Amino acid sequence: MRVVTFVVSTFGSLGREANSFLKQVSRNRDHFLPPSLLSESSWATPNCSSFLRSAITMEVRKRVAALLREQ
Repeated sequence: MRVVTFVVSTFGSLGREANSFLKQVSRNRDHFLPPSLLSESSWATPNCSSFLRSAITMEVRKRVAALLREQ
């Protein structure tokens, strides 16, 4: 196990390091989502890397919205 840190912009874009890491995770999973996450996926997230990218950027957007509501 290792910890990988990367930056996600407030607009949801991921840097080169993040994309590289997510592609590696996807390759290690043969590009398939674990069965436990299938109910969370859609046609827009057909493989592991696109699902992870979508999930990460959605969490960033939710956090930005929460911070804006608190102001």
